[in-house]
Amino acid sequence: MPVVSAKVHIPHLQSLARERIDALLANIWKHRLGLVIAPAGSGKSTLLARFAASAGVPVAWYRAETWDSKATVLLSHLETAFRAALGELPGGWRSVEDAARSLEAWPGQRALLVIDDLHALEDSPAELLLERLIDYAPPTVTFLVGSRAVPGFNLSRLRVSGALLEIGSEDLRFRSWEVERLFRDFYQEPLPPEELAELARRTEGWAAGLQLFHLATRGKPAQERRRILSAVGSRSRLTREYLTRNVLEQLPVELRRFLVSTCVLGRLSGALCDRSRSLPTRRTTGAGTAITRSCAHTSSRCSSRNLANSRHGPRTAEPACCSRSMAPLRKPSRLFRAERTGKRSIGCCATRVVSCSRDPAPGSTPYRPPSSGRTLG
Repeated sequence: MPVVSAKVHIPHLQSLARERIDALLANIWKHRLGLVIAPAGSGKSTLLARFAASAGVPVAWYRAETWDSKATVLLSHLETAFRAALGELPGGWRSVEDAARSLEAWPGQRALLVIDDLHALEDSPAELLLERLIDYAPPTVTFLVGSRAVPGFNLSRLRVSGALLEIGSEDLRFRSWEVERLFRDFYQEPLPPEELAELARRTEGWAAGLQLFHLATRGKPAQERRRILSAVGSRSRLTREYLTRNVLEQLPVELRRFLVSTCVLGRLSGALCDRSRSLPTRRTTGAGTAITRSCAHTSSRCSSRNLANSRHGPRTAEPACCSRSMAPLRKPSRLFRAERTGKRSIGCCATRVVSCSRDPAPGSTPYRPPSSGRTLG
């Protein structure tokens, strides 16, 4: 099976040293698996690459992509990554058992496997294989995974046994003093205290938002910088481009169309979404509900409007949606409230189902949010 070498090499990324996050990751050696779960642009890849470069042990690196969903493809890349990090190992990995036996033959005391973008393998045979490898691999191998979504592993068992280290978006969020250090020490462009406070408030510490602001204001006079700061939000061109290319365009076509057509809805249910898309509403377990379960962990209506505006223009995208959605909004239904979590002010908001009315619509099947709380970003 051909292996893409770029996917098994640790990327060299310059970043600000953040002692608070480094201290969290330093505890990984006490665990079997470390999970870094956060939306797009939160700094997961940068964090993983920084830790891999300074871990002080052999590190195998693998960056997942959607076309790696076959178990054989994953095994080929992992074999190459481990052989590059650990030296000669028994080859010909055809199963998890082969991989485990090969790793057991390594005489070293500690090694690390870092997997970035695991969400690309969600619900695939490759994800199932990786879960088994975590179980079967010798204790000398520690796993560190970055993803936008919680993987479908049996995390409860790992959590109860103390084998799981979890780092989330709140941990990755830049604190106000870290924003100050970022612009002063890393970008070498210190900002006045009032601008730092406003930037931290508007971006909510979202790493990509801070980087996009730096790119937009680099070398600009103070007056222009303040103007750009006042416009930081979903209307920012750089933010729209980032979210469209790195979040929305990676979604299936049907799901993207669904997000655009329902982006004006403040609440979501299967029947309501079906009506807004002029689809049959025989049951709320139909098309709307099926995609709503995926949508609940994807992008907010704010991000959807960005996609609509970028393709159709800000004056033509929303009215068509609004005219289709107003009638359903006036009818009672079992509604799910979509709470925007994450970066409200910049449009990088994941939606999650947080509440619903007590009385479901007649003939509907009650829907419960997945216990894993998967979030895409």
